Amino acid sequence: MAKKLPSYFQYWTADEVAECSGVNEDTCSELWWKMGEEDLKPLGGDGSNGTTEEPIHSDSYGNSMPQVWPRLSPESQAEVRRAAVALNLEDRKRDQEYRAKNPNSRWPFGYRRDS
Repeated sequence: MAKKLPSYFQYWTADEVAECSGVNEDTCSELWWKMGEEDLKPLGGDGSNGTTEEPIHSDSYGNSMPQVWPRLSPESQAEVRRAAVALNLEDRKRDQEYRAKNPNSRWPFGYRRDS
């Protein structure tokens, strides 16, 4: 049974995970290759039948992690899960350090909601 995408990466794109999460080189390459591979519209039409005259170029077309996740190999999925755990722990540690230095702050990293 395939494991679910870690919620930490729910709103990330595949290129962001590849470049910013600390995954290994093989997973980084696979993430780049899997972006948008299934979601491209075929050329040769006028758009009325699911085709397009020119290639569609968009940063968000087919490269969000929920779209890419099912196409990754089990090894790459395991590496992405490892990176999510590491980043989540890093965020929690940073939050705890900030709270220790600023005990009166109610928001992590000093961000306060305007009342």
